[in-house]
Amino acid sequence: MFVNRFSGKLSAMNKLSYLIFVTSLSWGLQAALAAPAGVWPDNKQQQRLYQQVQAGEVVSLEVILAYLRERYYGEIVEIELEDDDGMLVYEIEMIGPQGQRAEFEFAARTGELMSVEGRQLKAMSKQP
Repeated sequence: MFVNRFSGKLSAMNKLSYLIFVTSLSWGLQAALAAPAGVWPDNKQQQRLYQQVQAGEVVSLEVILAYLRERYYGEIVEIELEDDDGMLVYEIEMIGPQGQRAEFEFAARTGELMSVEGRQLKAMSKQP
């Protein structure tokens, strides 16, 4: 866990490790979404997903992340964009300041928050 259990804050080294992890994750997702269609020649679902992102049929990841950062305390630790029976869904996992975990699901085409699961979500919320 990145949180110092005594102070509840990230240490400088853990912040750097976390930053490297999140940056790598972000670059990996961007590379996957920006890769030419031929990268996945055997996977029609991946090709279709890529084409939908390129066509602007999907709300950008930046918009989704801005929404979360405005409303919740915590750090994003995992991002997935999946085709769930024809519906594109962003699944984003966050870890809150007290070590709690939350998973958010957004409809990728509209940006609508579909569900939130986790414990102690009120402690993560920036809104009263």
